[in-house]
Amino acid sequence: TACYEFEPEEENDRLIIICEGIATGETIYRLTGKRFRVVCAMNCNNLQEVTKGIKARFPRADILIGADNDLRTYSNYGNNPGRSCAEFVVRCGHAKGIIIPDFLAHQDGSDWNDYEAINGSDKARAEISRQLDTVLSEKDNPPEVTTTEAPTRKTVAYYLNDFLTELMKSREGRAISTGFEQLDSLLDGGLFPGLYSLGAISSLGKTSLALQIGDNIAKSGQGVLIFSLEMSRFELMAKTISRESLMRDIAENHSTRNAQTTRGILRANFRGNPTAEGIIKAALKDYEQWGENLTIIEGIGNVGVEHVKSELESYMAGNNGRAPVVVIDYLQILSPVSDRLSDKQAVDRNITELKRLSRDYQIPVIGISSFNRENYNSPVSMTSFKESGAVEYSSDVLIGLQYEGADYRDGEKESERQARIRMLIERVKAEASAGNPVPIELKILKNRNGRIGRVKLEFTPMFNYFMEAE
Repeated sequence: TACYEFEPEEENDRLIIICEGIATGETIYRLTGKRFRVVCAMNCNNLQEVTKGIKARFPRADILIGADNDLRTYSNYGNNPGRSCAEFVVRCGHAKGIIIPDFLAHQDGSDWNDYEAINGSDKARAEISRQLDTVLSEKDNPPEVTTTEAPTRKTVAYYLNDFLTELMKSREGRAISTGFEQLDSLLDGGLFPGLYSLGAISSLGKTSLALQIGDNIAKSGQGVLIFSLEMSRFELMAKTISRESLMRDIAENHSTRNAQTTRGILRANFRGNPTAEGIIKAALKDYEQWGENLTIIEGIGNVGVEHVKSELESYMAGNNGRAPVVVIDYLQILSPVSDRLSDKQAVDRNITELKRLSRDYQIPVIGISSFNRENYNSPVSMTSFKESGAVEYSSDVLIGLQYEGADYRDGEKESERQARIRMLIERVKAEASAGNPVPIELKILKNRNGRIGRVKLEFTPMFNYFMEAE
């Protein structure tokens, strides 16, 4: 995270003060006699990450937060975002305490720069010195410990503060709903930071489902970043408009006659049909609103994990540090990190790096995966995933789609089963070609931190639409 630093005039990193803006940092630096390193985080949203970085650089230093005393309303943080963010950083164990300008509620000010302007330099210097002495005296008398040595880097004691940080993140954070109630229930509320792998045979709707989940998340106001390595941006947009047209036609006209297929959207087949045109225009108007939260990156053979990371960081820089949900369509065609790797090694390495990305940025990453050809006529299982070594073991949640009825039956011979599955697929294809929904089962095969189970869905391939079965 970008920050600005004022160096102490004499070598001294026993105490470091971290504040928000550069003007505030300059004032604190001057009022404290330029004796201490002052670091400007540039925004209260950055306080935690900057403090962690400074703590890593200067592990023996006492770190204080020179918080703003914001006497104005911020919808995301309540009435005092500077104090709230600073207190959170202290609770997480990254900083020792807070020095904050003491304003009355009716006064117009927020930081140490304002305090000096209102009260004068002498009073500001005395007040900041008083607060420093108070906070440091409280910290100079720690409770007794049973050892005289600091915890070594490899012991769990060393990582207890980081552990507390993760717990606080969990308490402060929330699950991100997929828009599917039963799926959310199985996932303990929705998506959490981690790697989710979604697999299915060809034409079973894995891209359509991931896109619908992404659209649902974008509608809720959460950012989504989709890397489409097979389809163009316009194709994905047309799939969304097609689905929205079906939902609107059903809701408004109790019909599906005016809904448009993906190809119908791309060829503008709705022109000349006033009802269909009205549906498409209304869908586009809504799409324009929540589409602000959705970004689609195109790529064919030229997008690797480093490119994903670069686009992610660029997205966060342009969105005040807010991290999106990331969707990769699909895992097996991500560009390899090295041309010297075999196909399996390349996929394994990419999966591992995506897992690391989800951990480092604390985001859900959804990766769409193809299946082994030999698993096309078998029930979905962990072994179904192509190059399954890394997908199976590195994914936090492993999800597979199959036609309802594809499971093995007791006492059924393999030849009987193969004939039954062939008839099932032929029947499903006929229903899909007629624009009818087909029954699909979503199976959670692995859930590192939760339950496994299945959800029954109805998929209308003609309009790229999934809904949970009754």
